[in-house]
Amino acid sequence: MTDTERLAFMMKCLKEDFGISSQEQFYEEFNKMKPIDISVFTAPINDISKKEIIS
Repeated sequence: MTDTERLAFMMKCLKEDFGISSQEQFYEEFNKMKPIDISVFTAPINDISKKEIIS
């Protein structure tokens, strides 16, 4: 699947499921969302061994 096909599929899903029909409308709705704390999924680089980074 090409990038263009992926984008077309994503826009189709956004329109069907959420009524979003343009990139501008997506940005407007996205900016209304409250921030998501992803800190539990991240760790300082010092906490990750080199083996984990390579694999």
